[in-house]
Amino acid sequence: MSLQIAHRGWSQDNPEENTRAAFRRAEEAGMHGVEFDVRWSDTRAEPVVCHYAWQEKDAESLDHALSFLSTTNFSVLLLELKEYHPFLWTEMKRLLGYYGLIDRTVVFAFPRIAKQFPWETRDKMRLGVISIFPWRMTHYVKLKPAVILFGYDKRKWTQVLFRLVWWDAAMRKLFHMHPDIGFIIGVAQNEKHISHLENLQGLMGYTVDKKEKK
Repeated sequence: MSLQIAHRGWSQDNPEENTRAAFRRAEEAGMHGVEFDVRWSDTRAEPVVCHYAWQEKDAESLDHALSFLSTTNFSVLLLELKEYHPFLWTEMKRLLGYYGLIDRTVVFAFPRIAKQFPWETRDKMRLGVISIFPWRMTHYVKLKPAVILFGYDKRKWTQVLFRLVWWDAAMRKLFHMHPDIGFIIGVAQNEKHISHLENLQGLMGYTVDKKEKK
C-alpha cells in the first residue's frame, strides 16, 4: 500500500494550511504523513511553516509545528524548503534533531533550491528533489536522493499532461530500476486520482489535498 501524505496538512489554499490544526485533521483522517513548507520568518529570526512569502508574518514557527508533529504517529514528514540559506538549514536541522524527527523527515525542494543542498555529505539528512520535467528525471536519479517527487496540481491541463507523458508501464519500470529511491506523486485531487495511484506497483506514496468529489 502506498503512503498517503497530506499536502500542506491536507488543506491547500485553506486559511489553516501548514498549521498544527491542519496536521491534526490529517492525523484524524488516517494519513500516513504530512507535507509542509518551511522558509524564514519575515524578520529572518526563525524558520516558519508557510508556502508563500506573504504568509510569513502570521505563520507558525517551525519550532511549534515540530513540537506537535513529534507527538503524532506519522511515519513520514515531507519538509519542503522554499528558500535556502546556511543559517536556515542549520536551525532547521537543529530543531528536527531536538524533537527526534530526523529519521522520519525528508527535506526536499524544487531544483533551484535543492541544488544548494549538501548532496556530497547529506549532512546526515534524507534529501529529496522535485522533478518538474520528465526529461530531467535521469539527472535527479544520479543524485541518489531518498525521494523524488513529481506529478501535477489542481490545474486540469497539468493532470492531462501527466497522463500523456507518464504511462503506468513507464512508471513501474522507473520504480523497478531504482528500488533505493522512493518515488512520490502528487497532488491527488479526488478519489479517481487516488484509485489510480493506489494501483501503481512500486510507488512509495502520493500527496493529496482535501478530497473532492469526482
